[in-house]
Amino acid sequence: MDEARFWDAVAGGGPTADERAAFAAQWRRHLDLANTRPLRDAATLLLGSATDAEFLDLRRWLITRGQAVFDAALKDPDTLADETVTPSGVDAADLEAGWADGEPTGEWTNLGDRRELRAAFPRLSARYEGGCR
Repeated sequence: MDEARFWDAVAGGGPTADERAAFAAQWRRHLDLANTRPLRDAATLLLGSATDAEFLDLRRWLITRGQAVFDAALKDPDTLADETVTPSGVDAADLEAGWADGEPTGEWTNLGDRRELRAAFPRLSARYEGGCR
């Protein structure tokens, strides 16, 4: 399944039965793509001290929002300030069978340093001024 068909399936309610295995592989690939430290830091601002499970739920939710939101968040997690983030239990166990989540990639932001926080996430830090919820 190519990238375009994956996003068509996400937008259109899911893959056909014949596409299910290929869709699952793409789903897992996109979870891995979204497993970045900057996105994890943004999740911490949005959700409070996000656990591994909550961060995984956020990444699942992000995929379900579609390609434009997904790509924008990967490029600049601060774009999540434009979203109403409600990562609640997307049931994807069948899509993730045999997959193991790994360590996030990229650089961490020192969320305790207001200057660094504001530089990395200007809109999210303005929205949640005073630290994590």
